[in-house]
Amino acid sequence: MEILVRSAREAVKNDNYYAALFIALSLPDICGKIEHYTKKSKERYIKWCDDYFINEEFCIFGRSTMKYSNGITSSDIYALRCAMLHEGSTNISGQPAHNLIKKFIFTVCKNNYVNFCGHNGKMNFDVAHFCNDMCDCVTKWLSKNPTKLPIDITVEGKDGSFLLGEGINISIG
Repeated sequence: MEILVRSAREAVKNDNYYAALFIALSLPDICGKIEHYTKKSKERYIKWCDDYFINEEFCIFGRSTMKYSNGITSSDIYALRCAMLHEGSTNISGQPAHNLIKKFIFTVCKNNYVNFCGHNGKMNFDVAHFCNDMCDCVTKWLSKNPTKLPIDITVEGKDGSFLLGEGINISIG
């Protein structure tokens, strides 16, 4: 898990926001599978976000805090995950899981302005804050719930393979 969190954070640092979003939106799926392995994907994703993301307090402007639950639901985040990963879109109005929000708008705000604000079914987020906030929640969850199940991702290539932490088997070449 840690390698995926590091990858998301590294993508943010390198201004690779699509990669950062794809990883950040996938993390609750993986954590939810580990914690609620008998539940279906949607149910465990929403449950994990309810338990570990949506009501966490995050720092904005370097001093005040906010909760994502002030403007969105875990169902909205799940709908965003579905739209992004399966359609390459931040418009979630066609997603059955959407609740309060119809479209997410991600911005790049390198000087810590607003993390989010919503109007007319649209929600604006700073992409780096959103991704890092999700990574922070996963890191916090990991510290309380050491992974019992290995992540098993195999990427095969012609030049051989090597093991890269936590059972992630990556072949290079």
